Amino acid sequence: PVGLGVVPHRLGVAPHHAERDADRVASEIWGPEHPSAVRYQINLAVKHAALGDCATALGEAGHARAVLAAVLPAHSPEHLLITEIMGTCYQWQHRHEAALREHAARLAALDAAGLGASADAAGAWIDVGDVELDRKRTGAAAGDYRRALALLEAVVGTSDPRLGLPLTRLGEAALAAGDRERAGEPLERAVAL
Repeated sequence: PVGLGVVPHRLGVAPHHAERDADRVASEIWGPEHPSAVRYQINLAVKHAALGDCATALGEAGHARAVLAAVLPAHSPEHLLITEIMGTCYQWQHRHEAALREHAARLAALDAAGLGASADAAGAWIDVGDVELDRKRTGAAAGDYRRALALLEAVVGTSDPRLGLPLTRLGEAALAAGDRERAGEPLERAVAL
């Protein structure tokens, strides 16, 4: 889904005992290194990331990546989600180079799968822009957000509400650069959508 940008938009609740139990049972049935069991770990990693527990999320996602590397292609939904989790957590930890490597891997996998001009790719470019904005590189961030906006417009049209996220981020980049005038157009368009 486009516009997630960061994992917390997916989930905002603590992992329930049932989810932890499902992970435990799957590991007992298949073994902790089995791809089917690892999928439960990815779900827990998403939730831990959403709660800001990046140390746990990175450990779970890293384990899942190691197990799935030999059995699933880099453009599988599992690997794409792992790179999103890890990139987001690295950004939150201000490990910008690691975050950019994760997002670049995600973009390369999408491109290799013929999805370089997709809503998912737009979401990845938003994530790249978020890292650049966090690094105070407002020009680079604005370029990434414009790229995301153009990709998304090509996929969903120019009046879809999902354009609100890259438009808002584009306005935020302009504000961070001290250019209130340039921020107005994308922010007004986002509100209108």
